[in-house]
Amino acid sequence: MDAWLTLEDLSHACRVECAAIVEWVELGAVQARGDSPGTWRFDEREFVSAARLARLAREFDLPPFAAALVDDLVRDRQRLERRVHSLERLLRS
Repeated sequence: MDAWLTLEDLSHACRVECAAIVEWVELGAVQARGDSPGTWRFDEREFVSAARLARLAREFDLPPFAAALVDDLVRDRQRLERRVHSLERLLRS
């Protein structure tokens, strides 16, 4: 995917309402280029983020803000686990 997606394109691709994507942009969970929802454009990285959020929302029947919160917590945990593993390697050497 090398083209920019509109809000409607992203909504369709992720099988989620436009309102959910608007909320994720407002929360900072998805980054949009443009000044307003009508002019927003999304790249491949944001498609991946939106798809992950949409999957969380569907699988756990979460509202958009809760899916963003869960995603943020999961990613924080993954970062912390990587840091712990790095520190453990340093302590062993």
